[in-house]
Amino acid sequence: MSSLAKHWFKVSVAILTLIAAWATTSESLGTLIQNLIFLGLQTTTPPQGITLTAGNYTFNRFGVGALVVFFILLVSSVVLVIGQYRQNPTVRRLRQRTSELEKKVEEQGAEIKDVTNTYETTKSQLGELQQHFNKTDDELTLLNGEYERSCQNAFRIINQLYPAGPIPRHHISKIDLDWFPKANGGGPIRLTCHIKSINDPVNYWIYRIRADEESPEVSFMKQIEFHVEDLEDTEVAYLVSRNEGRYKEVCVFFLPQIEPGKTRKIELRYRWPGFAQRLIDKNEAQYDWGFKGVPTDELSEVTFRAHFEREIGNVKCKSVGVRVKGASLKSEPGKENGVTWVYHASAVSLRDKTVSLLFRRD
Repeated sequence: MSSLAKHWFKVSVAILTLIAAWATTSESLGTLIQNLIFLGLQTTTPPQGITLTAGNYTFNRFGVGALVVFFILLVSSVVLVIGQYRQNPTVRRLRQRTSELEKKVEEQGAEIKDVTNTYETTKSQLGELQQHFNKTDDELTLLNGEYERSCQNAFRIINQLYPAGPIPRHHISKIDLDWFPKANGGGPIRLTCHIKSINDPVNYWIYRIRADEESPEVSFMKQIEFHVEDLEDTEVAYLVSRNEGRYKEVCVFFLPQIEPGKTRKIELRYRWPGFAQRLIDKNEAQYDWGFKGVPTDELSEVTFRAHFEREIGNVKCKSVGVRVKGASLKSEPGKENGVTWVYHASAVSLRDKTVSLLFRRD
């Protein structure tokens, strides 16, 4: 028994003894207690003509004392049980655990409220972003339409300024093309051409790019990182005259024009995503390089190089196009254990000719 329970027990016994003594010695006090206890209670045989109110019961010292003792013992027992309950270690732990759980529930409630507020804020922000996206998508559609009209207008302007007829005679005396396929199907292409005017000034030159169906479509030249420059002291500019998903036609303007007997060294660079995807996916692909519309039969020096990195695998190549006298095709060790295939012809007429190379990989 705890000290608190013992204390209450002693106090209860003392009070019990005192009241019992008063009840048995004092008729006036005992009667009062008796009337208070039995106030309003029905008896089995009440005295005839007596109203059941305080003071209508015969004083019984023994009965009053017994009732008082009973109630005191009852109250003392309840107090003792409550004291024992509050002092029980298990109960204390349960109360402490309950308090911790209540605190945690309160904290989690606050966190849930914060999450709810964050969700509502994010939902509102997503709504705003959706509106901006829809607006941007509409603007992009308009921009794409404007770009297509610009290409069409460029084509019309070029045909107006330089109508169909005899093309100013120019000669591409030397061509160097380097292709750097990557294992992901991409890779840059660099083309260097020496363009010479024969008899009339040359204002522009048309270059065409065509990708396989396995390559993704692109809408803008920026997506293929297209760049052209004059490697001499003059400048060039270009206009897109045809713009299709996998086909681009570019008019390169010489600023100033190439005067008769003069030569310009022009370099083009671009990186079409997935340009080598057919080779990667199907392990075989044919690539063609030609210069449609070359107006002269003069001979040119042509060199095509395909630099395959080691991750692509063992790549073999053979020429399947027009047989060019004196042309050679050979492989050379590439960088980092790769392989480079080189097609070279020192004297070839480019008029309506296409070099076709078939690549296979193991």
